Formats: sequence, structure tokens, C-alpha cells
Amino acid sequence: MKALHLKTKKTLEFWLIGNESQPDWVRKAFENGGFRQNGRKLIIVNTYGLVKISVSADEILIFNGKYAKVLPKTKFEREYKII
Repeated sequence: MKALHLKTKKTLEFWLIGNESQPDWVRKAFENGGFRQNGRKLIIVNTYGLVKISVSADEILIFNGKYAKVLPKTKFEREYKII
């Protein structure tokens, strides 16, 4: 899915963690072992610039094509518009 950053007007891809519909970059990370599901948590290890982090299922991953960043849902809704 794509979103527009309201301040910079850049279009980025995003994934609501836990959503069954996964973009290609998320599927690739699961296949390579960089993402692992542990209950309602997502474990990220050395993938898309994220070294080692555990993320809950209600957070959002923003991806610019090279790096990813984790955002709480409220911040995503405030700073991005789904397109």
C-alpha cells in the first residue's frame, strides 16, 4: 500500500504489521529470515536498516525503497495520507 507524507509530499510504501496482505518487500524479508512473527509481535533483525527490534501488531512499517521505519498508528494517521 502507498501513503503520501503530508510534509514532504513523498510517496512511500507501508504495511500495517499483522495485516495478511503483505507487500513484496515484506514477503522478501520473511523469506530471508529478517522478519519473524512471534504471536502478535514482529521480530526484525538486520533488515532495511533496522538492527534488532520487536514491534507490536498495531504499528506501521514505512518503507522508502531502501530503509524502513516503525511508526505508531496515531503518528502515521497524523503525518500520512493513504493513496
